[in-house]
Amino acid sequence: MKKYIIYISIVFIGLTACKSEDTPNKHNIKGKKGGVKKEFSSSEQKNDRRAFSKEVIELNKQAVLLINERNKKSYEEALTLLNKAILIDTNYYMAYSNKVMVLTELGEYNTAIEVNKYLITTIKRDYPEAIVSLGMLYDKIGKKYLARKYYSEAISKYSNRIAKSEDILDMVNRAHLIYILNKKDGLAEIDSLIKAYPENEDLIMYKEYLFLEYDHQKALNDL
Repeated sequence: MKKYIIYISIVFIGLTACKSEDTPNKHNIKGKKGGVKKEFSSSEQKNDRRAFSKEVIELNKQAVLLINERNKKSYEEALTLLNKAILIDTNYYMAYSNKVMVLTELGEYNTAIEVNKYLITTIKRDYPEAIVSLGMLYDKIGKKYLARKYYSEAISKYSNRIAKSEDILDMVNRAHLIYILNKKDGLAEIDSLIKAYPENEDLIMYKEYLFLEYDHQKALNDL
């Protein structure tokens, strides 16, 4: 997902952006207590990394480097590496997630949707970032009802995650999805975060970037 991923991972969400070593995510949002939140910084994500072999992690890292070159040849080479990682470990969800991104960049939306659906139904069900990605893909091809269904599901998953560990990153992602569904409610949500966490100055910037200046149709066009 070209310019936008709420992963913050981006994205999306493609969809939704600070790059981590394992995913070409672009967001760098401060997490709980104002500390910088990056990919794989939570205990859950660290445990995930320990569960996977160095070989598949390295294949994924090489694929990310190729993805960042942003050309058809590098995407195809990245896809080969990601498929190899999946063959080695069919549960390595980051390889699936990045495969969805590559397929989207190549314009293979239907295949990306199938991989994404498999990821969130079989590999990692509690993965709101990938659920957002699926919603954006359906939005991209004009299936608005399904898009809204998955945005709503992702909001629920973020709410569950926030209940276990209050993290500003997840709260902002949840607020942004609410904004996509209803601008008034989304703005109220981000304003409540700004009020609740006055020490987190970045929230003002995120309000401007992810809410006031956000153009959902442009985000879809950029996929």
